Amino acid sequence: MDYDICNTCLLVPVSFTRTECAAWVQAIGSVGAIILGILAIVYQQAKEEARRVEALRLESRNQLNALKWIFLEISNQAQICLTKLNGEHVRWDIQANEFQELARRIDSMPLSTISDAGLMARVLETSRGLRLTILMANALSSPRKEETKRIISSMITKTKEEALIGVTEVTQLLIKGSSSAELEKDWELIDKRKSNRDMTLEVLSELDGAQKAEG
Repeated sequence: MDYDICNTCLLVPVSFTRTECAAWVQAIGSVGAIILGILAIVYQQAKEEARRVEALRLESRNQLNALKWIFLEISNQAQICLTKLNGEHVRWDIQANEFQELARRIDSMPLSTISDAGLMARVLETSRGLRLTILMANALSSPRKEETKRIISSMITKTKEEALIGVTEVTQLLIKGSSSAELEKDWELIDKRKSNRDMTLEVLSELDGAQKAEG
């Protein structure tokens, strides 16, 4: 006996037996389940890929921010050296140690994770400049002629300029891969660190002046 399926679940007049109707409903349900399963897998894969991409973005941001801070500190230390170049009783061994620590930090950066070739070259160039600057700072521990000081000054100035260019290049990459809120937070952190560093230098300067006065 034919079964008019339009009287039950469909809106098209097609005649099936009850057995055929049940078979079609089961087949359609199976196909629907397969399609939903595929869509669920695709969605999960897309979600995992989005997580992976975001994790890589955050890792890249952390590395770029670390590089930016190192470049800024190299520039600051170079400027301190240039300011003290003609000063007396300067502890150039301490200045050399500051550069040595910065060289250690920049050399510890995994270059293989730096996606920008230009920035990778900047890191290598700055690392070479730091090693030369360490030698120059140590050389100033002994009295030097004015001509020698000018040569040393030009070398330290070059290191400072390389670091400032590095700051610019890092900032450009950060802008491409960061939100406005993230960038604002980054600069707030740098300003805070700079403020703390300046405060520390001021205290050390006052202590140094007090010790000289006592002596």
